[in-house]
Amino acid sequence: TSYILGGGAINAIGHKWGKRPHDNLATNNQWLALLVAGEGLHNNHHALTTSSRMAMAKGEIDPGWWAIRSLVALRLATVRQLSRTAVPVST
Repeated sequence: TSYILGGGAINAIGHKWGKRPHDNLATNNQWLALLVAGEGLHNNHHALTTSSRMAMAKGEIDPGWWAIRSLVALRLATVRQLSRTAVPVST
């Protein structure tokens, strides 16, 4: 049950506090991304929902992507879609 509550808390933070580089209601929180393996880059996730990689901009850190890359290198996983081409909101 605690993992369900934790997921809800991460989702709530990911929609409330942080930057919005893409045109959606989620936010990017780099500190949260470090804590929960990339899920804190929630705005990026909503911009490209099927991408395996959450980091899109220079300086964004995505530990989950590092894990995926390691599994691919060990031939234990395959990346079905990789995209970094979401268009940021103009400033």
